[in-house]
Formats: sequence, structure tokens, C-alpha cells
Amino acid sequence: MEPDDAHAMYTMGREAFRRGEFDKAIELFESFNENNPNFADVHNMLGQAYHAKSRFDDAVKYFEKALEINPGYTDAALNLSITLFDLGRYDQASEIQQRFQKEADSSGDRLDSFARKKLANMHAEIADVYQGLGMHEQAIDEYTRALELAPDFPDVRTKLAETFRDQGKQAEALTELKKVKDTHPHYVPARVNIGFIYFSMNRINEAQAEWDEVLQIEPGHVTARTYLRMIKRQKSK
Repeated sequence: MEPDDAHAMYTMGREAFRRGEFDKAIELFESFNENNPNFADVHNMLGQAYHAKSRFDDAVKYFEKALEINPGYTDAALNLSITLFDLGRYDQASEIQQRFQKEADSSGDRLDSFARKKLANMHAEIADVYQGLGMHEQAIDEYTRALELAPDFPDVRTKLAETFRDQGKQAEALTELKKVKDTHPHYVPARVNIGFIYFSMNRINEAQAEWDEVLQIEPGHVTARTYLRMIKRQKSK
């Protein structure tokens, strides 16, 4: 293949990829790779194209090749983790995320805000799966990793607290929920959960105060109204 032909094929492949014409992009990039196998971005785009067509095993192969060529390729690492997650290979997805993060830290590189938040969301998604399976310790580990990357995610910290609560670790749950309350005082799910925990600890007045505040933030909140009516009935007996 002549250099000009290779450049044209690369350019056309990128344009097809940009337009979402993945079959065409795959055809062009596969041909390009025959004589130019060391372009990490081409392997990454091939991986994304195959992922878009739900050919996840092929996608994994190309993301791994991109990382073999360029071990510091953030997008390829994130894309590989996402694909492993889609395949149900949660432990491997988490391992890729952790390894990439450690390598970035050890080399002195700092993950940009977008990459950090994307990694955090991926850890949180894996944690949701573990939590749904009743694997609380694994869920806690993944939520914790997510919060190390993005400590200001109130939904993730609230889910961590709920996992502690499901384990019967009320004090740990309350600690996490209070962190959310301090930084995001109007985040209703955390405030509702604080009320649940106070109620379970028989700290009825504190639970009532918390749910009263929930109704100030969100007057139509059904759960808070229901529990407040229950408390008032109990107090009237």
C-alpha cells in the first residue's frame, strides 16, 4: 500500500467512524491494519466499532492491542473496562480500572476530571451489580474506589451507606450519610435514609426532624409523609 493510500484509508475510516458507519469503518481500518498494525488509535476505534455492534469479544481484542501499543492510553483502558463489564466480567473490569489508576499515580500523571469521573461511575456500576447479588463486601469495595476518584458524588456515597445499612452497620451508614448531608444538604435520598436509620435506632424525634426537613425540600415526598404519619400515630397512643 502506498503512503498516500494508507493516509486516505485512515482518513476515510475516521470519517466513517465519526458518522457512526461502523461496518464501513471496520472494513477500512481492518485493511489499514494489514500494513500499519501499530496505530493505537485505530485499534481503539475498531474496538469501539465492534462494541457498537455488540461484538464484545472482538472489541476486547482491539482495546487490549491498543493498550499493548500504548499502555498509557486512557480511552482504550476505559473502553476495555466498559466492555468487560458488558460481558459480565466484573472482576476483570475492576482490575483494569485499578491497574490503570495505579500506573497513572506511580508515573506522576494525573487523571483528568472527565476520566476520573468516568472511572468512578464504572466502579459504581460494578458495585450496583454486586449489591444486587447480595455481595455486600464486594459492593462496599467498589463504592469506596468510586468515591476515592469522585468523593463529591452524593448518589454513590448514599449507596455505600445503604450497603452498610443492609449489613446492619448502622453507625458506618450514618457516618456516610452525614457526609452527604454536610456537602449536599438538599439531596433528599440521603436525608430520607438518615431518618430510616434514626428510626431503626429508636431515635424517633431525630427521625421525625429529618423527615420534616425532607418535606421542606420536597413537599410531595410520599415516603417521608408516610413515616411521619406513622410516628404521629405512635405518639398519640
